[in-house]
Amino acid sequence: MALKLDVDHPNYPKGMEFDLDGIGAKNGDSVQVTAEMERAFLAKNGKTIKEIYGHSTIVKVSGTSELKKEGGDG
Repeated sequence: MALKLDVDHPNYPKGMEFDLDGIGAKNGDSVQVTAEMERAFLAKNGKTIKEIYGHSTIVKVSGTSELKKEGGDG
């Protein structure tokens, strides 16, 4: 299963859009992350999604990096 980001920020209304360092997500929803989105995130931030959001209480990261399956940097 590809990476999935679940966003739940209690101080903002459901449906409010967030920019998670280049990945768009709505509060109260989840977004499936493609390999292309992961590559762009890594290029922009110099770190993987799990490195940046892995310990967040607002953004839950689940699943497996698509880049690992391709033999990439993930």
